[in-house]
Amino acid sequence: MTLHKFCLPLFSALFLQAAATSAATIATWDNWTDTTDTYDADSFLAGFSASIDVSGTSSINTGFGSNDGTFGENLPGAATNANSLLLSERNGSNTLIITLTNNSGLDVNIDSFHFDFAPRENAIDNNEHGYDAFTLTYTSGGLGPDSTAIDNKTGLPLVIFGGTNKFSDYPDYDYNLSDDLSDITLGNGESAIFTMEFSGNTNGTEGPNTSSVIDNMAFQGSVIPEPSTLILLVSSLMGYTFYRRQR
Repeated sequence: MTLHKFCLPLFSALFLQAAATSAATIATWDNWTDTTDTYDADSFLAGFSASIDVSGTSSINTGFGSNDGTFGENLPGAATNANSLLLSERNGSNTLIITLTNNSGLDVNIDSFHFDFAPRENAIDNNEHGYDAFTLTYTSGGLGPDSTAIDNKTGLPLVIFGGTNKFSDYPDYDYNLSDDLSDITLGNGESAIFTMEFSGNTNGTEGPNTSSVIDNMAFQGSVIPEPSTLILLVSSLMGYTFYRRQR
């Protein structure tokens, strides 16, 4: 094989590799430890910060959790311990405010959101249960448009019955954000805020004290390559083309 026949495919392959976005996990919450502050992500992409602010007094329970090892259905790597965030009318925690901030120096697409959620029924009276509905909204920030409703679920099946199924494979939820948002690129220095509001808690003697459970939350994204990388490769290809013509 001559030099030019070898180099052209090589340059082309390098160009396509650099031009393609690179998949990355932006932030995850799956270990859950008690705190009076916001819940910072257990892991996050370098240069990012991510936190969940819970309305009211939140609660962590080490006896409940999703054990399937995934965030949502297909994103692997979630902890399989029995730690999770409890949501109930008892402590006023019915809204999660999720904030992502990008200081990575690069633009990053926020491609998808994943989590596991299990509504719980009280063992004393099957007419009393925890939250079995939620609304997921993109609120504001560097994505868009603001105040975009992503999903609204009501009357979800009850999964945990008193102490039964409290540590099990919870139902999975996966959202491709480009289905609802026309702008999913979070620029360097920008933040994005999502809100999850839970409802559907029956108003019985024990109902307000029954906690539904959320676990294994994650944002998946893709890093957009730096323009300088593309310019360098384009220049290389142009230089190689000029070299061949000169010969």
